[in-house]
Amino acid sequence: MQKEEIIYALPLTDDQASISAHFGEALFFMLVTLKAGDKAAYKTEIIDNPFCKTEKGKGISAAEFLVENKVDLVIVKKGFSSKGPAYVFADSNIEIILTNEDTPENVLKKLGLTVNSSPGNC
Repeated sequence: MQKEEIIYALPLTDDQASISAHFGEALFFMLVTLKAGDKAAYKTEIIDNPFCKTEKGKGISAAEFLVENKVDLVIVKKGFSSKGPAYVFADSNIEIILTNEDTPENVLKKLGLTVNSSPGNC
């Protein structure tokens, strides 16, 4: 069964404008939702990472949090090879995309995606 929508997640720094280099310690996640087959997002939202201050296992907890939010792809600056989040995402068939871009806009543009910024859609 094919999904009707695709959700990308990006860890954000405290200014909410840059991609965080530290997945588990990111204060926020940007969720970008597209209808399957579309290249333009119809919804973007920024949610708090409830695990950013957790002492241990914040990466795994954050990964599980994104699974609960039905994310399909996670865009990060550093890979997770042999680390907890990689296993959580693999078990849930969530694809990890590595980027060296600094802002969500740049990485989405590089992927050929656009974000519609309409009123009431933060």
